[in-house]
Amino acid sequence: MLQLCLEQPLVTEMFGRFRQSHGWEHNGNRNVNHLIVIGLDGEAVFQLDEEQYHIRRGDMLIVPAETFYTAETRNGFEYDFLHIRPEALRRVSEEEARSALDVPPYPPRNFQLRPTQYDCLFLDILIHLEEWFDRVLFDLTRCRSYMVTATPRDKVLLDLCVAQMLAEVSERCSSRLSPVPPYPELLTRILAWIRQNFAGDATLTTIAGHFQVSKTYVSRLFRTYLSATVTEYVNELRLQYASELLRLSSMNISQIAAGVGFGNVYYFSRLFSRRFGISPTAYRKQGSA
Repeated sequence: MLQLCLEQPLVTEMFGRFRQSHGWEHNGNRNVNHLIVIGLDGEAVFQLDEEQYHIRRGDMLIVPAETFYTAETRNGFEYDFLHIRPEALRRVSEEEARSALDVPPYPPRNFQLRPTQYDCLFLDILIHLEEWFDRVLFDLTRCRSYMVTATPRDKVLLDLCVAQMLAEVSERCSSRLSPVPPYPELLTRILAWIRQNFAGDATLTTIAGHFQVSKTYVSRLFRTYLSATVTEYVNELRLQYASELLRLSSMNISQIAAGVGFGNVYYFSRLFSRRFGISPTAYRKQGSA
């Protein structure tokens, strides 16, 4: 397995798309960076040292840095590829990954985030994306849009997009390492949807409609497994994200409130003060001291 290490920013060195014709062969290379290949059409065989990997549409293959590899296709192969700096990934055993993921759950009523460990994300060498494939294609389209002008700002956004894509894919790999889910499958999907949409219309009514279940059932799931209402859970995510923006960005309070999903800055300030025991303005000053 590979461990995704994001304590330092992930840096993308190359990004592009190739279409190889039938009979194509790659005689071999050893990259200083990690190579990520996402199959779009056709199929190919990659040989990594002694291991052979068949990659088709919907598959992601990661060739670790300094690994000698060859590749060939009999019927043609189209793919997107990325090169990312070697500091982003390191090889680990499945036992190491399982141990890192085996952390005690927080009490249901405690919304305090665990200490952030950006290295507890794991990826397989070959990943069959399946239902994640459409999301990865969307992320790749976003990445391509940031390459048009190649300004420093867009390069940062590209790197963040790649990091987000890999973090999302790692959830699929980690689920194999943690076979017993902490929540029912529906609640797990709802929480993943909220993480993507908490700054928008993440209300009980919207969630129930999106997943085609009753509002009563969604409310019962949240009360049973999280001891919270949907509104409490969503607001907690918004406030945690707002606290990060206050520390790390130059956005003003109104921009932050709107950016995390609060339409009323005074309501946001009141909730923030209740949650953190200090006003947003004071929190920012405290963080910059």
